Amino acid sequence: MTIEEYLDELLVRSKGPAAEIRRLLVETEAHLRDAADAEIEAGVDAAAAEIRAIERFGSPRAVARAAHRAQRPFLLAALAVAGIRMAAAGLAAIGVSALLARLLAVLAGRTFVYGLPSGVAVSARDCAHWLTVHPAAASCARAAGLENAADTLVFHVGGAIVGLVILGVATVVLRRRPRAATPDFVPAMGLTLFGVTAGALLLAGYWNLYVPGLWGRGMWLADGATALAVALGYAVALASRLRPA
Repeated sequence: MTIEEYLDELLVRSKGPAAEIRRLLVETEAHLRDAADAEIEAGVDAAAAEIRAIERFGSPRAVARAAHRAQRPFLLAALAVAGIRMAAAGLAAIGVSALLARLLAVLAGRTFVYGLPSGVAVSARDCAHWLTVHPAAASCARAAGLENAADTLVFHVGGAIVGLVILGVATVVLRRRPRAATPDFVPAMGLTLFGVTAGALLLAGYWNLYVPGLWGRGMWLADGATALAVALGYAVALASRLRPA
């Protein structure tokens, strides 16, 4: 087996981020070339020198397994960072959707964004609560819309703040640790997660879905549009990973 054939087999057997595999191949080739050159200087012919260098270094299978085991802690760290960033992006998107919903309410009306779907039956207890909190409302439906507008703003913006805090703390905690390349499948995960979420939210808006504690056609649509924007961001990242160098 020549060094070139060894590197080809090592490439096939290697797993992990592309950047880590490239680094392994470069370092392996450098080591094997140096070892072969040392054998040649000792009087061994070139073909035999490469064979000896390979025998001392180990089989491609063994080297690939050892490299994969060594990468596991860094891979787990990279996945943890990617997961934290994904969660923070989702929480920040919730805050953005609240602002988008406010803008939509100005353009399309508060009832469209926050109002109860027509025909929805709510409990007398909920209705009494909404009217108590918003005594100026002329009806239970009007009070429900006002309550929904107030609650979504507080919870959505609160979620955005939590997301930014999580991202900031994670950045401070992890910045001194060895970095690992983000696995290539992470953008695909983000695209799938936020894409499916966006589709579900947009369908909920289309159907004007009512869930106890969650309603408002415009609110569903704003949430869906924001999730779709995040999904498109991951799509761009995925396309850049797939683009030939």
